[in-house]
Amino acid sequence: MKPLVSHLFIAQEETAAELGSELLSLFPEGEIERIDELTFHLVAEAPTELLLCAFSRQLLPNMKELTAPSINKWADALLSELLSDKEFLVEPWRLHIFTLAEGNQRRAHLIEARFREVLNERWKKFGRNLVTEERAFDTSLRLVQLYLVDGERGFFSRWDPQREPELAPSVSPFPGGNPFIEFDTRPPARAYKKLLEAEALLGQPISNGDSAVDLGASPGSWTWVALEHGANVTAVDRTELREDIMHHPRLRFAEGDGFQFAPRSRVTWLLCDIIAAPQRSLELLEKWLDSGWCERFVVTLKFKGPPSQAVLEDARRLMSTRVEKPIMRRLRSNKNEIVLAGFARSSNSA
Repeated sequence: MKPLVSHLFIAQEETAAELGSELLSLFPEGEIERIDELTFHLVAEAPTELLLCAFSRQLLPNMKELTAPSINKWADALLSELLSDKEFLVEPWRLHIFTLAEGNQRRAHLIEARFREVLNERWKKFGRNLVTEERAFDTSLRLVQLYLVDGERGFFSRWDPQREPELAPSVSPFPGGNPFIEFDTRPPARAYKKLLEAEALLGQPISNGDSAVDLGASPGSWTWVALEHGANVTAVDRTELREDIMHHPRLRFAEGDGFQFAPRSRVTWLLCDIIAAPQRSLELLEKWLDSGWCERFVVTLKFKGPPSQAVLEDARRLMSTRVEKPIMRRLRSNKNEIVLAGFARSSNSA
């Protein structure tokens, strides 16, 4: 019998039902308890394959419920949990203390500040291994999370990606799964946020000199992002992009159907935010991977009505067998859709 795990999943706003259905599909023999509006507790056999959970904003592996009445007691409780496995702290690790309740944001910051003080006062050798740079963490780093449900109740988690690499696709590099994407009035539409968030999750932005194909590009938000990052872009659509983008010196516009387009040579990025049936977009991605046409990709699957578990399963199968560092997630910027992103397995750039 496989060991049982106790994981906490947090849904995006308005997608708790989708997350609940997805967990039932992924863990049909597991015990799933809904703790509150957005949070699910799962007890199940440990997964042996990559855990691609599209509707979870954050996963807290091996969670434990904690309570504390004050800032100082929270710092002490967190330190006590960490010291119960000192081996975890001998390698570089990150710390995320977060809450989803606006009224508890200040408390979360105060707990983190006090914890860092206590750690450096009592266990400086472990404090030196705490990575403090303000950036998305390297996926090889260990992660400690404390999710405050309210002022006195929370959930603690520690995760070692070397011990449980199968969980990596479902653990967000951002506290609470909330990346900060600055609002920008220059792109033609707000869809630019989806591409920026996908880049952040991949830890690999589009870069100067990259080549990109943007299928279904009009009015041009994803093309705009790629051009801003220095890429040479082929934009494919039946409709032209915004006029200023059409005149960009690094843009080539190809009028036509994105599903019929084939690149002249292998490109760095496939970008696709086409409004189409999700199975059709998934088949498009598979064709590009089979043909070796791209090194990396960001592709949206759009749903009409509740997401199809069959489509999600097909997407997981493709992502887990053909992709390095797969991302399969409903982004903060998504509506009734998810994003698939990653590195083609044959790519040397991964």
